[in-house]
Amino acid sequence: MMDVPNDGYLTGFYSGIVSGALMQELFDFIDQYDVQVAPTKVFNFNEVAQAHAYLSESDWLGKVIVMVEP
Repeated sequence: MMDVPNDGYLTGFYSGIVSGALMQELFDFIDQYDVQVAPTKVFNFNEVAQAHAYLSESDWLGKVIVMVEP
């Protein structure tokens, strides 16, 4: 892994320990209320710079995913 430059940053998200029952409740809610959960934009890991640039724009809305493939 390369070093993060002084003017850079990493972001992440941790939601704690989520049980299978809570996940099922979430999926049931999504299904019952037809919640649209599709991502707005998907980037490959080698496009992280483009993903950050996209997120820096003020006109995006929705979920952005960076795919890390083994």
